Amino acid sequence: MKIKTPFSYMEETEIISVNGNVATVRGYVNDRSGRKEVVRDFPVNALRKTGYRKEVIAENNRFGNMIDWNGHMIEKSIINGQLLNFYLKNEEGNINLSPEYQRDFVWTLKQKQEYIMALLKSRAEIRPVFIQEFDGENEKFEVVDGKQRLSSIFGFINDEFPLEDGTFFSQLSEKDVEKILHFNVEYTRFISFSDKIPYDFKLELFLEINAKGTEMSKEQIKKVEDMLKTV
Repeated sequence: MKIKTPFSYMEETEIISVNGNVATVRGYVNDRSGRKEVVRDFPVNALRKTGYRKEVIAENNRFGNMIDWNGHMIEKSIINGQLLNFYLKNEEGNINLSPEYQRDFVWTLKQKQEYIMALLKSRAEIRPVFIQEFDGENEKFEVVDGKQRLSSIFGFINDEFPLEDGTFFSQLSEKDVEKILHFNVEYTRFISFSDKIPYDFKLELFLEINAKGTEMSKEQIKKVEDMLKTV
């Protein structure tokens, strides 16, 4: 019996066997080597005798791996790096922790201390989201998400506050210093290799990431939404 599958590249498809809720389908595909027969299994309920309904519920993520933002091509990638490298970039002035749309630093001393201890105990992670742009040959990183964590880490390394027991970074053991500096940072990067990333993209991304959480105030969300209206 001829049927339709959700894979439109399969032609002349027909069911050749059914085993419970699974149907085995034979069809043909065209590739560089020519036309070939393929056999694939599908859930029976994924197949149609005539066609699929036109109404689509699914939505594409606006912030997928390759984004066309009003003609600006922006690439999203997830990359691993060492904390030491980001600390050095920050000291060089190449990390912007406080773009205009960011909220203020809100963590208490206790929250900062607990987070650093969690890193040392391998119970926390560092997963910031950056907009990466270039100023000449310099990489510039704009923090969209992760300001509280990164600010706390950089502050601890600079002896701005101690752990709860009074120990400063400059007093840690060699092993603990190495653990902090070599800590893996799994970061999400948005970058455009052809031009600057539009400001409205940054605002929309910030809202997309942060507005769904519980830490941002309604006032902060409204502030960014108002900024977006003026772009």
